[in-house]
Amino acid sequence: MKVIGCGGGLARLRRMALALVFAGLSACSTTGASFRLSGLDRITEGQTTLDQASEDLGAQPVDRWQQGDTVLARWAYQGTVATDAVYFRQEVWLRFGPDGRFVRTERAINVPSLYHTRAAREAGHRATPDTGTREMMPAGSPLLPAGTQVIPVATYPVEPIEPVGR
Repeated sequence: MKVIGCGGGLARLRRMALALVFAGLSACSTTGASFRLSGLDRITEGQTTLDQASEDLGAQPVDRWQQGDTVLARWAYQGTVATDAVYFRQEVWLRFGPDGRFVRTERAINVPSLYHTRAAREAGHRATPDTGTREMMPAGSPLLPAGTQVIPVATYPVEPIEPVGR
């Protein structure tokens, strides 16, 4: 009795799967540079320079425009899969003043409200890297009624996923 194996069919199936993977990968594209949204929390009005913002975001801006005595910098990342079947885009536009320090966020596209720059009055209230908690207002703040208890709010910054082995 002769047993017929499926070795040839299995090899053919593997080749087809591999061809589909390569075809799928060839339909992917990205522009810009991925950046860390969690770095926005460290950018503070009147304090952070463009170089510090680039370090906090983990990437250089993809565009810079000199506008009078200010600079507008744009961090952007865009990806598509299967030629626009799946589309992903994130952008942050930050304005830096004549002194080279951060003035304001001009625009944020597809950035969750959890991630935002800090006003000067919030400079001491950043997320702490070890616990991920943020004190929204200091105890004894003039904006809070006397005796108000301050409760830290847990936040969990999402770091970009990096490929293994690079």
